[in-house]
Amino acid sequence: MSTLVRPAGLAPAGRARRRMPVRPRVLVMLVASVLIVVGACSAPEDEAAPPTPPSHVHGLGTNPADGQLYVATHNGLFTLVDGQFDKVGEASHDLMGFAVVGDDHFLASGHPGDLDAPNPMGLLESRDAGRTWQTISREGVSDFHAIKTLGTTAYAYDSTSARLEVSTDGGRSFSTFDDSTLIDFSVDDAGNILTTTPDGVVRLRDPAGTDLLGPENPFMTYVDATSAGWAGLDDHSHIRIYEGGTWTRVGRLPGVPAAFTAEAERWWAATSEGVFVSDDEGKSWSPVR
Repeated sequence: MSTLVRPAGLAPAGRARRRMPVRPRVLVMLVASVLIVVGACSAPEDEAAPPTPPSHVHGLGTNPADGQLYVATHNGLFTLVDGQFDKVGEASHDLMGFAVVGDDHFLASGHPGDLDAPNPMGLLESRDAGRTWQTISREGVSDFHAIKTLGTTAYAYDSTSARLEVSTDGGRSFSTFDDSTLIDFSVDDAGNILTTTPDGVVRLRDPAGTDLLGPENPFMTYVDATSAGWAGLDDHSHIRIYEGGTWTRVGRLPGVPAAFTAEAERWWAATSEGVFVSDDEGKSWSPVR
């Protein structure tokens, strides 16, 4: 079971009809037919039901330790194994924010669900690929809806205070970078921060806070930094790449956008229609199951 461990210090009958006698042979055939139908509809007790695919996805990331995709959802953490989504642990906490830091090393935030823990949960850390979690900071205070890391620096958007915050001590303390309501954000290797808002505004700022984008941008939702630049989903689930001052459409997904992660080998995205993967930098997509 996933557990939340606090580190030290830190839902009118009709007219009766005359019954006709049933011949023994017919009765036997009827009973046999019923048994066949029941047998076809009933699974053996020791046969496990297929895993439920995750819904209401909030975050995606590949664990470098095993190459498996991990999916943070409203009902807990799942991992993709042999084309099936397996639940990680038994807890069904609502993981609003999620980030893969390194081998079996994750950060998350959200709401406790069936866990006996304060709400919101603050910033959580797992060192065993999501099986157990420890509270790092902001327990009962912050609900981080988006989390990114760059080296030893952690960035997190706190939905309770509508602040994008930065931590240089592993998430134990934060300073405010921006005061605004966001959908998502991402950070590139140079520390530049791209943010998207519910009003359709996209902003790109350097570490000092200087704006780097022009005023005209498409309504982007979920974004990430790639080796070729910025990429993400617009409000119609088009895949767009930011090149030379222009957001170019390169592909499209069905459904309403929910999450996006661009990794070196593969890009992952989630919409209301499921979880998808691209091996050609967003030009074409396939469902992961």
